[in-house]
Amino acid sequence: MGPPRARPCPAPQVLRHELAELYSELKKYDQAQAELSQLLDHLEGAADKSLDDMCQEVRSLVLLARVHRERGALQDAVAALARARATQASVISRVRVEAPDQLGAQRDAAADVAYQLADCHEQQRDAEQAAGAYSEALKHNDAHEKAILALARLQLSRGELEAAQELCMALMRIDGTNREASMILADLMLQKSEWEAAIFHFQQLLERAPANFEAIVKLLQLLRRAGRLKEAPRVLAQAEHSSPRAALEPGFRFCQGLLHRYTNDPRAALKAFNFARREGEWAERALTNMVEVYLNPENETNWDELQLDARHEGNDAVRAAERLLRELPQSPRREVLESYALMAHRSKPQVEKVRARAALTPAAALARPRVEGGGGEGGRGGAGRVGGAWRREERAHTPRSPCPPRARRSPSCSSSSTSSASTCRRSCAFHRGT
Repeated sequence: MGPPRARPCPAPQVLRHELAELYSELKKYDQAQAELSQLLDHLEGAADKSLDDMCQEVRSLVLLARVHRERGALQDAVAALARARATQASVISRVRVEAPDQLGAQRDAAADVAYQLADCHEQQRDAEQAAGAYSEALKHNDAHEKAILALARLQLSRGELEAAQELCMALMRIDGTNREASMILADLMLQKSEWEAAIFHFQQLLERAPANFEAIVKLLQLLRRAGRLKEAPRVLAQAEHSSPRAALEPGFRFCQGLLHRYTNDPRAALKAFNFARREGEWAERALTNMVEVYLNPENETNWDELQLDARHEGNDAVRAAERLLRELPQSPRREVLESYALMAHRSKPQVEKVRARAALTPAAALARPRVEGGGGEGGRGGAGRVGGAWRREERAHTPRSPCPPRARRSPSCSSSSTSSASTCRRSCAFHRGT
């Protein structure tokens, strides 16, 4: 046997790219950008670039875009990815002639570049450009899972429900166990008010992943609206038995708190939410729910009967809510809850503070967010309007049902027939909002 054959030295361009990648991993972004700039200047200045040089240029531009994103320079990242997209298009044109066997791999690379470009546009809140780039990624690779899911989520947020459903169904045909696609389909059915279909999708998802707490939160909301809360304990039991540590997870405790809140057990709800607030992922939602429970634990508050001239001391529940509000990050929802807390003191000066704050706050900022999964109750907030009247989605599970016992304010509410709703609407806090 002869002496071992020496390994060929990698090209200088490859070494410089790997050095820039190492700098990036070490978070030395200035050095990484400097190396990539020199490499790209060399590659772009070449008179006769080979196919390998062009592919290297695309890889370096993608890495440069990643460096810009890490530094928060989204516009520079978009510019780098736009250059990478143009260069990759030239690569595909040459590959069709020079190396047809590489066409599939290069189209996959083009799809990845378009997906990253779309992601940058979405971070810039440019939905039109993002949708266009996602669609371009799917033209290169119609099975690009990340692009399908991202475009479906974007279409769902824009109200393009049918288009989002088609994408999810296409992905489910490729991968029938895809959890993200199942979640989007269930959210889609939720937005279309198809409760039973949405419940079915969430139940199917939880059969495969019983400890998916985000799915459990939305399923609890749906079961409540459909009047099927009796099925909720079984869902939580499945999650608890899926893992020895499931019952200790903050997400599980949040789901427990939500179920206790929906079944009118505020003490148990507060205990569960207090455990969930330890985890950053669930802390804000748990805190918001705790504040809402403290401010109106049994929907007893009736602002229509408030005597502003009377002097009332803030009770322990309101003071506890105010302490928790200090832990919430600043947001429109926090401002609304702070106003509720001020009004809960039942004193004229506090109500005047709320009026002054409302005059200074744009009406749009006080609008309750419509996206599920955010603040209280998994995303829909607490009391829907001043007066403690139950929100439309919180009402009894049968429309036009008799008033809840604590909401009755007139003798006409005592009737058990549904016709009593129209009779008492003028005087009952429950039916006034129907």
